[in-house]
Amino acid sequence: MIACRARLLGAAFLLASSCFCCLSASAQELLIDADPPRRVGWFVGDRLDWSGHVTIPEGLELDSASLPEPGPLDSFTEISAITVAREAESDATRYDFHVVYQSFYVPLEPREITIPPLNIGFRATDENDPTRRDIAFPAWPVVLSPLRPILERSSMEAMRPDKLLTVIDTTRRQGVVAASWAAFAILVAAFGWHRGWGPARYRRSRPLARAWRDISRAQLAEVQGYEAALLRLHRGLDEAFGHRILADDLDRHLLGRPAFGDVSGDLHRFFAASRAHFFAGRTSAAASILPGNLLRDLARRLSAIERGSR
Repeated sequence: MIACRARLLGAAFLLASSCFCCLSASAQELLIDADPPRRVGWFVGDRLDWSGHVTIPEGLELDSASLPEPGPLDSFTEISAITVAREAESDATRYDFHVVYQSFYVPLEPREITIPPLNIGFRATDENDPTRRDIAFPAWPVVLSPLRPILERSSMEAMRPDKLLTVIDTTRRQGVVAASWAAFAILVAAFGWHRGWGPARYRRSRPLARAWRDISRAQLAEVQGYEAALLRLHRGLDEAFGHRILADDLDRHLLGRPAFGDVSGDLHRFFAASRAHFFAGRTSAAASILPGNLLRDLARRLSAIERGSR
């Protein structure tokens, strides 16, 4: 009886030792190490670099879906970046994790916040093996400091004194603005006079100026153009003198308009060329008496005399 009990006790002892060894081996399968940043000396916007290391036995691999995505963790803290490095060892695999945190909390005085735990999962390399191991790197605290002196109170003495009112002298600028408006008004009035706006529509017309504009655009090298230029200048002279001007009456009319005395000879040539063209039918003779370029120049000079006499 005693021997039976001894054998039972020995078997129980061996079974307990075997279970203890298995549990110890299972507990040592995953080696975890974390390297958080220092605890104090941080300000809003600083980057907190955290590192963690895990060594796993053969047959397991990292489950990438368990890694956290970059983004907000809470209202003030976020993950900016996360990187993973893998290194194969003799009978295990080492994973190095590097996570960059960033906090945007602005404390009014030094305050400790806690970065939450980092949970990571590992799965079997064999797709048919449901084995899975999950680990959690512990949470770690940091102290955020304010950007202003601690507990400093605002006071009227700390404020800058009011700056004296400076009066800017705008006399010169007012003069420049007034002169600019005056020049603009003069330009508008001159343009309106030229275009015949308002009261300017009652001013005397400039028939010779209109005749010169038409003749300057005419094709005087062609017979039709030359003939049209002769007629246009006839109509301009008739309107400028107020009645029909004939070659025989030219000298008498020029006596009443001495300003046209400088072009008296050219006017006689003009009427001679007109008579040769319209009455004798000799266009070539008319062009030899008063060529097209001289006809255009005569119209320009008559327009200038008309403009100077008004």
